[in-house]
Amino acid sequence: MLTTFEAAAEDHGWFPAFSEIRHDTQLRGQIARMSTRVLLAMSRTERIKDRAQLALVS
Repeated sequence: MLTTFEAAAEDHGWFPAFSEIRHDTQLRGQIARMSTRVLLAMSRTERIKDRAQLALVS
């Protein structure tokens, strides 16, 4: 079910991240890791768009 939501989010331009959280999960660390992953994905997407735009203009 999560993969269905992930696909729908990506189709709409979102950067989804999910993780199974248990009672002994360190939530702060988990959120930090997920945030880092999403920020890197966003940076990569923007960098690719910028390079494509520059290639089209040149």
